Amino acid sequence: MALQPKHSLNDQPLVNDQNGKEEPSNTPSVVQEEEAIPIGSEIVDVQETSINASPSEIITEDHEKEAHVPSKFKGVPYYRMDIEELYSTLLSADFQSEPILQNTSDVTDHPEATSHQEENSLRSSQGHINGTTHRSNFGSHIFEETGLIDEQVRRQREKYGENNLFTKLVEKSNSKLSFWRVFISEVREPMILLLFIVGILYVIWDDSIWNGLVIFICIILMVIVEVINEYRSKKGVQQLKSTFEMSKKCTVRRNRELKIINVTELVPGDVIRLNVGQVLPADVRLFNTESKKINIQVDQSALTGESLLCNKHGDVINTTNEISTIECNNIVFAGTYVVKGKAFGVVISTGCDNTQLGSVLNLLEKANEKEKKTELQKTMKELAKYLTIASISITAIIVIVGWIRGFEWRRMLLAGLSVMFATIPEELPIIIKSVLALGSLQLSKKNLLIKKLHVPESMATTTHILTDKTGTMTKNCLQLTEVHQLDENGNLSCVYRHKTKRENTKFLSDWILDWLLAGSSFSSGVDELDDPFEKSVVEELSTLGDTFTKILERRNQSHVKLMEEICFDHQKGFSSIVLSSDMSSKMIYSKGIPEKILDICNRFQASSDRNLVLELSEDSKQSLTNYLEKATARGMRVIGLCRENDNSERIFTCLLSFIDPIRPGVKQAIKQCKEAGIRVVMISGDHTNTAVAVADECGLLQFHPKKGADEEEEIELGESASEKKKQCIEGKDVDENVDFDNEVCVVSRATPKNKYDIVDLLRNKYNYNVIVSGDGINDAAALANATVGVAMGKSGVDLAKESADVILTDDNFSTIVTGIIEGRKLYENLRKSIQFYLSCKMTLVSLFIVNIIIGGSKYVPFIPMDPIQIILLELFSDIGAATAFVIESEEEDIMKKPPKKDKQFVDATFLCHIATGSASLFISVLLSYLIGAFLLGPMYNLDSKAHEQYSQSMAMMAWLIGHVTLAFNMRTTTSPLFIHGLFTNVMMNIWIAVVGISVFILQLFTPLSTALKIQNLGLLGWTIILLLSVLCICWQEVYKWLRRGFTLLFQGRVMNVSRQLMDCFSRQ
Repeated sequence: MALQPKHSLNDQPLVNDQNGKEEPSNTPSVVQEEEAIPIGSEIVDVQETSINASPSEIITEDHEKEAHVPSKFKGVPYYRMDIEELYSTLLSADFQSEPILQNTSDVTDHPEATSHQEENSLRSSQGHINGTTHRSNFGSHIFEETGLIDEQVRRQREKYGENNLFTKLVEKSNSKLSFWRVFISEVREPMILLLFIVGILYVIWDDSIWNGLVIFICIILMVIVEVINEYRSKKGVQQLKSTFEMSKKCTVRRNRELKIINVTELVPGDVIRLNVGQVLPADVRLFNTESKKINIQVDQSALTGESLLCNKHGDVINTTNEISTIECNNIVFAGTYVVKGKAFGVVISTGCDNTQLGSVLNLLEKANEKEKKTELQKTMKELAKYLTIASISITAIIVIVGWIRGFEWRRMLLAGLSVMFATIPEELPIIIKSVLALGSLQLSKKNLLIKKLHVPESMATTTHILTDKTGTMTKNCLQLTEVHQLDENGNLSCVYRHKTKRENTKFLSDWILDWLLAGSSFSSGVDELDDPFEKSVVEELSTLGDTFTKILERRNQSHVKLMEEICFDHQKGFSSIVLSSDMSSKMIYSKGIPEKILDICNRFQASSDRNLVLELSEDSKQSLTNYLEKATARGMRVIGLCRENDNSERIFTCLLSFIDPIRPGVKQAIKQCKEAGIRVVMISGDHTNTAVAVADECGLLQFHPKKGADEEEEIELGESASEKKKQCIEGKDVDENVDFDNEVCVVSRATPKNKYDIVDLLRNKYNYNVIVSGDGINDAAALANATVGVAMGKSGVDLAKESADVILTDDNFSTIVTGIIEGRKLYENLRKSIQFYLSCKMTLVSLFIVNIIIGGSKYVPFIPMDPIQIILLELFSDIGAATAFVIESEEEDIMKKPPKKDKQFVDATFLCHIATGSASLFISVLLSYLIGAFLLGPMYNLDSKAHEQYSQSMAMMAWLIGHVTLAFNMRTTTSPLFIHGLFTNVMMNIWIAVVGISVFILQLFTPLSTALKIQNLGLLGWTIILLLSVLCICWQEVYKWLRRGFTLLFQGRVMNVSRQLMDCFSRQ
């Protein structure tokens, strides 16, 4: 779409006329069968597919479009060429296609239009282009009867190549997900192989085969856990792929015959027949035939993002100004499809390098070349590398020192391999995948379908949201909001307002009847409304109850018959319907662009009485024009109604104003974003006035108008429209100096290239994490280039969904903010999981290091735990880290903090929590170990082997109890657990119960405890373990309470001081 009068809202599916403006089209609901085109014999094997395309779907935002400078021949664009001249040009060697990105700002409105029309002219595909005229090219064309001959086809294919436009849209087949494939891949993991080696060595060297069997059982359990987590992460993240649907065949005229060919065989110059439901395989210039003027309707939503149907014709557009190709209404584009009518046209562009769709796909390919690797992945890779080096070093030290001190080398080797297995952080990738996968599953329950695992992490660190207007911020539907008429004094008055439901029964019975009689609903019935504006009126007034029912009854009893329907005229700017009834031989009703309606009216119908018709003065016209300007500034779309009396006088009836209402929850969502330090920028193809009006209503602007006492009329105090517009720029003005952090929050009249460049600027220059939302093919490149691309699930085309990382199933902006909240929660839970996991690792490392120094004496064994015990502990900690923190609820201040940068995942706070957690657990385990070795062991008069096993059992059980207590404490970082909720985490509760039951079995089931070399600790041993676990770990909970109390106290004092200062200034 291209040009639109500033305040006129068309009363039906907007259509592009040959002059480049966007006008309403009065399309009858029952499509009359178009006459057969006398262009040659028909063929029977060409199927005309009907589609279920509803014109009532409407997007009031003009989405950003990518335009091309039209291809030229000796400086003449092809939309201005006579069709025969164009045909010969396409077959000449001098024809060159010059696709570049162009903003539509070069196009000016009709010189007779008012100033407020000029402001919004660039939003419409209706109306006039400066100096535009139409020239119908009826006459016999030799080429339309012949088409290309084989030699011409051969030369054209050599010159332009194959029509490979849709090869980039073919989905590559992915290998099917197999449970056993995941199982085999996990078994081949280095750490599992290492554990196999340990098990085999135990079987060979150990005195009992049971130790080896226990290790193999542990291997099986660990593999099962990891396979389930890995499979769930891959299975839970559904790759919502879908191929672009199009006809693989098309009908062309070659060698005087109609032939069905593959679309890849199309070449420029082919005469192609277009049928209902056909997806265009190339850019095509329409032409009129000898006996019929072409007029079809095309759905361009896949390319432009608009669901409004566009009227296309075969006339020549003769204008002195050069317009962008997308605005040419005698051209249909690849990727769009025919909704109504049949036509013939000449193929003018094929392939990815010359078509409109191809340029978008090339930009998408460029975006997809960039690797989306997050900082978390890089950080964890570095962290794992350093920890692995440390683990191998410690293992080597244990083996060497033990051998030097005279311990059996085989036992030292087994111990070293077990420590290596327990301390190498091989589970980090599994933990990350598990948390993110389960988080993705949680997001899917909140209308966010996640396609890639990095999404929750990236959403957590989002700094900017670049969002569409229509369908995301707004409902993507029309709502009748105001009706205006002139009273008996010629003054403009509002007779109906949606907010207050003002009801004037007599008035309604007048204008609603006029409306229904003037629309396609007359022939289709109210229940079958296709026109979105008519549907909006009926839905709005149906809420009025009996009044509306009586109006419908009156209409049905009027015995009105349809005599003639005059479709929307590009030059006149309105459509009409001629009726007859028992009361009158002829009635004419018209609706269309308000300015055009006013131009043909010299009288008006007073709001108080339908029969009171008065002269329409210039002052009244000026008051109507002033209202139109204000309505446009508020983002409204306006339609004018009139009727004709018996004296052939046009009588102005009323103005109807429509808006696309803001979605519920959007204002609150934007408020949350501001509190969380996230910058929201709305990018729209609309005119500045409309974009600013919607942004202001959403609360996006920094300055807002104050409201009157009745909350109905907005009263601006101390703020002009220009102050609002300072926060808005046009797409053509975007450069690297634009401040998207503090000033600009609206970008209007933006093209896909503008949107792509904004994303590139924010990501590459400022290193921001950017969420981009979109629904059209023209949004695909920006979606692919964003940190997180969010496609609309309801209104989005397949390519947009395929390019995105997230599918928004309800098309609601507030759902994106919900995703950010969930992302932040998952991000924090992932930090907690890794902190817990590394704290457990650090505890084992520290315990072995200290034991190297003090171990090997009479009371203290050289290794604090038996190798088989270490393997068992690793199993418990891995399960806890991978599952216990996943569903932890968010803390109360999660959306009160600014977004973290990617590199802040491992920060001072992160390391501090690991240090305090590992130190607490280490002290608890070490003290329990030493007490068992020096006090309890001698007290029970155990022999040397039993003594060693008792102290190791104390260490093992202290570690099991302590690491559960540590995990419970690490559920929160700032909120005390009594406030956050003690048992709100179901997964944590289950894991703790499993550990508790396991401890109980290990102590009481003698065969198992004997196999694992675990001694019964007795009541005193368990009392010491429990007491040390509580004292050494739960002190952190006391710290949270103290910090919370000081914080609340400080905030209270600040608030009190601020309140006192405000009171002081108010008294002054």
